[in-house]
Amino acid sequence: VKTMCFSAEENDLELILDTSLLSHKMVKGDPNRLRQIITNLIGNAIKFTSEGSIVLRCSSTQYKNSVLISCNVIDTGIGIPDEAIMNLFESFTQIDASTTREFGGTGLGLSICKKLVQLMHGDIEARSEVGKGSEFSFTATLGISDRILAPLPTVDLKSKNILIIDDNPINRE
Repeated sequence: VKTMCFSAEENDLELILDTSLLSHKMVKGDPNRLRQIITNLIGNAIKFTSEGSIVLRCSSTQYKNSVLISCNVIDTGIGIPDEAIMNLFESFTQIDASTTREFGGTGLGLSICKKLVQLMHGDIEARSEVGKGSEFSFTATLGISDRILAPLPTVDLKSKNILIIDDNPINRE
């Protein structure tokens, strides 16, 4: 996400990372594959969003010997027509020729994401509403790590008054 912040800021977009539902901070897997998927999905969201925000929301669930990571990239972009969603993950597929002319790209990014997600025993899907934005969700099955992050200090805020000011409701949340 850090590598995509500059592109988002250049386009006057807020890029928000929400890991509040991520119960497993350390897992075993292929960070390069995950990075490629997330970079591609966020890059597309930046490309097709002219105003608003892009949120990467991550969560995890532990099963017997694995952790299922779920990531959702949600944007406030142009959206995708229903009839185009079913072919989005096919090679060289774009919504129409004008998409390539206006936004560029080869139509390979989402196809590559699908293959990478499948290699990690996961799935990828898209939901969208034209004019309101899109949400791309993927899962990946990763191993349980025996490494432990250094514990963060605990701070008791129960008796404190806190004022949060931000123009973005997602950040306030």
